[in-house]
Amino acid sequence: MHRLVLIPAAVLFLSVPAVAAQGPGPGEPFGGDDAGCVPANRAERQCGDKIGKTIGRLIADVAKCHVKQADARFSTVVAGSARSFDEEACETTARAKLDRTFATVGLNGLCTGAALAAATTYVDGVLTAAGVPTSLDVLNGAFYCDPTTGVAIDPAGDDAGTVPSTAAHLKCGDQLEKFLLKLEGDVIKCHAKAAKLGLALADPPFDEEGCEAKALAKLDRASAGLVAKGICPPCLDAAAQHTLGSAAVTRRDDGNGAVHACPDATLHPGTVELDRPTLITLG
Repeated sequence: MHRLVLIPAAVLFLSVPAVAAQGPGPGEPFGGDDAGCVPANRAERQCGDKIGKTIGRLIADVAKCHVKQADARFSTVVAGSARSFDEEACETTARAKLDRTFATVGLNGLCTGAALAAATTYVDGVLTAAGVPTSLDVLNGAFYCDPTTGVAIDPAGDDAGTVPSTAAHLKCGDQLEKFLLKLEGDVIKCHAKAAKLGLALADPPFDEEGCEAKALAKLDRASAGLVAKGICPPCLDAAAQHTLGSAAVTRRDDGNGAVHACPDATLHPGTVELDRPTLITLG
């Protein structure tokens, strides 16, 4: 004799594994506080990676220009040993390097003209004199904020900031600018990994916010070392340095749209649009 065994519905419900939230897929917005979209294919991802690295290298080069300028001005104004440094020529060289790279990836077909145009417009904002939140010249004033000397770092130019009053304050500004540069580079890597795993529909999805949080925590540890040495001016205390770090993450999140641009939202006759591969669209 066969016995019919009834299983309570609650037991059946509990036996079904929970489905994790699916992350953004090819062509979809990254979401959250990140601009831009997941690349639709491998070629777009490679293009975005190249653009991201090139912009990161530009930021690094310009930061070095600013550090050398601050060191030269301190030597002249405070230390009494006249030194000169052509910061504008240094920035021009950095921009020319980026333009050559963009031209190369355009000629070899790695990036489309539209992708390079969006990235170029973003770079124009990074190198602008004022009025744009991404301006590196304006940001320079946050690193060299000691007002004691009252002497501008770039009195006849467009770089913000004042000449530090002591060698210790100069060292703090120089080091912090390098720490912020490392943070921005780490966030660019977080975005590149999010693009790669989003294209691959990774399960579970990549924790991009967690990646950024680790990068910011690394900066906080490094800045804590600066503060502990007692070499920073009051305008660069622990809270101020953390704020600069958070702002750097935001800049990279906002600028991600120029690195991993979203697809053209306009429907063009004759263009095939493919849905994300799911169980529903599999057929």
